[in-house]
Amino acid sequence: MSDRKSRTSANQMQQQVKRGQSPKSVDRVDKGVPERYDRDDHIHFKNGAELYANGQWKHGEKELDRKEKE
Repeated sequence: MSDRKSRTSANQMQQQVKRGQSPKSVDRVDKGVPERYDRDDHIHFKNGAELYANGQWKHGEKELDRKEKE
């Protein structure tokens, strides 16, 4: 990701999911909670995989397509 481009917030991404503007493979986007084990924002995919904002997989894995990478 480019340094000049700011990252979309978890709340903005979740709104895109609700409006049907995200890839169909995305189930939901959760904001990280510092007091819990899931400190970073993360994306839940419909196949059960979860991806942290830092690029590490929380559960499972999947090959991301171009649209998911955006």
